[in-house]
Amino acid sequence: MNSTRLYVPIFGLNGSYSSNLISLGNLSLTARFLAPISLFALSAFSDEDYRQQTEQICLITILVSVFFAIYIPLNTSIIKENLCVSYGFSKAIQVFSIITSIISTITLFFHNKQHDFSQINTLGFFMIIIGYNHLFTCYTFAQYIAGLGLLSSGTAIYFTKLHQHYLWTD
Repeated sequence: MNSTRLYVPIFGLNGSYSSNLISLGNLSLTARFLAPISLFALSAFSDEDYRQQTEQICLITILVSVFFAIYIPLNTSIIKENLCVSYGFSKAIQVFSIITSIISTITLFFHNKQHDFSQINTLGFFMIIIGYNHLFTCYTFAQYIAGLGLLSSGTAIYFTKLHQHYLWTD
């Protein structure tokens, strides 16, 4: 969803009002909400009690993200340097994302500690969060490379440890 920002220069949508630009802005905002909410749901509902409700949790996170994205006001006359449509409450959304990320990491830390899981998994999870936030807000190529590196290495660490835990490989 976040790559839809590239449609702004490809289709020449900057500086104009169009329903396509509103749709792209809503998609970008949905991605902005979906990432922290999904990561929070992943860490908060990771116990065995919630495994039967995975579909409901996924549906709820998507619906909540779309709901907030639709009701946040967009300013289609301003396209930021990172090709995002300007939107209202940007500082509040950023604070929400940071707080949700911190709570998710702390929740996963205590969950891993309680079940004697490796804390390297928590490190990978935190790297995923930081990498995604860098990618979403990057303005320079260096920030893009840093975000991509953190997201990729965090994903590799997280899924490797998850794979080792559940499949008992050595």
